[in-house]
Amino acid sequence: MRKLPLQLARLTTEEVGSIVDKEETSVVLLPVGGVEPHGPHLPLGTDITIAMEICRKAASALRDRDVAVVIAPSLPYAVSERAEGFPGAVCLSSDTMQRLVAELCRAYLRDGWHHVSVVNHHLDPAHVAALHAGVLEVNESGGGAEGSGAVPVSFPNVLSRRWSAELCEEFRSGASHAGRYESSILLASDPDAVRREIMNGLEAVTPVSSEDGAETGKSLREMGGVDGYLGDPAAASAAEGKDTLQRLQNMVVTEVLEALGKDPAAAS
Repeated sequence: MRKLPLQLARLTTEEVGSIVDKEETSVVLLPVGGVEPHGPHLPLGTDITIAMEICRKAASALRDRDVAVVIAPSLPYAVSERAEGFPGAVCLSSDTMQRLVAELCRAYLRDGWHHVSVVNHHLDPAHVAALHAGVLEVNESGGGAEGSGAVPVSFPNVLSRRWSAELCEEFRSGASHAGRYESSILLASDPDAVRREIMNGLEAVTPVSSEDGAETGKSLREMGGVDGYLGDPAAASAAEGKDTLQRLQNMVVTEVLEALGKDPAAAS
């Protein structure tokens, strides 16, 4: 298994059959992102680039734990309500997103995989809610392989209290859209995609808060991101991005192992 490519799309049908038929537990990581603005310094596909890198690192770590895991082709479209009005923003409806992720997960489970993990890095609240609803729909219907003992689908949610506490202050403050947090990850994972001269000249943008502190429903522009970003991208560094990716890798590995009934703390 370790000699096979990490990417599912690079496997043959015979190779997939050998995994789902012979492995005690088999896992698909589904990277999810969006097409939307990330300031004048990062590309529209930033979220899917990050999701793919998290999957690559997590899949390698899981194989080191003898988990038969592959990375599915990415789902690069999302609910992007907050970014509407910017050139390049592509927005699906919440209903479409929920149905799409549920049907994809069911399709992989029907194909014989024991577990699907939805690895998302597009953080629009409406999008996250749609993914959560789709995952819950599949899990409540009992769509897993009979006798596998695995939870059918996991959704390692970076916005959850459990995992957001592991990330930087900018992320926890809500000022993480194409700011220091995401710009650092791109510098570590895809540095050629970063327009560094532009990034280094950007001023920090603090989100505009409502009186009660609730930001649900606010657009990126309403939050002060008139140039398509929030936070402090000029403070980004590849070193910080590498550390953040390690934390996000641990998030996915931990939740997959827990879903499989394995102890994340056990030695590999």
